[in-house]
Amino acid sequence: MWKVDPFSRFKPQAEEPTPPEAPNPVEYQPSLPEVVPGGGAHHEQPGLEVVNAGYNVYNPPTTSDSGTAITPESPFEIGKLPPEYEAATINRPHRICGIKRWIFLTLVGIVLVAAIVGGVVGGVLGSRKSSSRPSNPPSPTQTTFPINIAAVENSDGDITLVRQDNNTQLFYIHAMVGGKWGSPITIEGLNPPPSTNTSFAMLQAPNSTTIQIFYTAENNTMFDASGTTDNGNWTMGRLASDTRYGVLVSPQSGFAATPWIVENAEGYSFRVYYVDRTTQSVQELALDSGDSWTITDVRFSTASSKGKVAVAWVQASNFSYTDNQALHVFYQDNRANLVHVPGYNGVWNFSQNCKESTSENPI
Repeated sequence: MWKVDPFSRFKPQAEEPTPPEAPNPVEYQPSLPEVVPGGGAHHEQPGLEVVNAGYNVYNPPTTSDSGTAITPESPFEIGKLPPEYEAATINRPHRICGIKRWIFLTLVGIVLVAAIVGGVVGGVLGSRKSSSRPSNPPSPTQTTFPINIAAVENSDGDITLVRQDNNTQLFYIHAMVGGKWGSPITIEGLNPPPSTNTSFAMLQAPNSTTIQIFYTAENNTMFDASGTTDNGNWTMGRLASDTRYGVLVSPQSGFAATPWIVENAEGYSFRVYYVDRTTQSVQELALDSGDSWTITDVRFSTASSKGKVAVAWVQASNFSYTDNQALHVFYQDNRANLVHVPGYNGVWNFSQNCKESTSENPI
């Protein structure tokens, strides 16, 4: 098959060499004498030598001196341009990823512009949202839920709140004096330390700056301590030693404490009501002025083993304290009924159910 050179039309057409014309043959005439150059009697000078030349047909070469094939259409070597086009290059369009370069660059420019615009708009909107939020969000509380708390109020209207940190078993005092809450103070000196998630109770006698706190240790034995709101160094009381560590509280139950007035006695007395671990009944614990802590004979009906106890002390209207003072105890019995036991001047009436607990109307 002939190989066609795509640039053959731009090249000067090489003319094919034509064979030389053959000389006319010399006719042999036998009648004439043969003329011999340089010879004969009539020729003193040497003459031309006459030679009969044969006719040869011209055949163009098919290979070059280097052995490269040459086609009749192109007298130049394959793979090379003619000398006049040797330095020329072919002007082919450049492509990137199969796309023309100018189209590719245009698409890249559009993407960059869109990214810049999106970044600017997003930054502006983000700054607006951040400016609408509080610069200093409130810090999380240092307590876990559920937490146990108790509070008292003195005669001046100042409130003292105590809470337990369930992570560290520590008690913290939060006092509100003059309508402003102060910084929390850690209660030190509790030995043994309170149990985790312990129930505890507080009381503060009228016209007194001392606060009494009651709590349970790991063995559910009740202990007491006293102190003030402006000092975290509290002092352990005599409750455990006076009762020979015999005040054993039912696990996970609650108890309550209150001041009490005893006739012809100096100062205030204290009363504590708790669910006894052994009898599962609500038991009274008393401290009268100048005396020791005593487990009294006052015992109410069987309570829920994990029930809570609350107490309300109502002073007499004539401020005689000893007359017409009332004490109300509330607790949950073993049938899930809320029980109210009122007492007047130390005399307890029969208990009464405040509300029956049913499946439709539970306590």
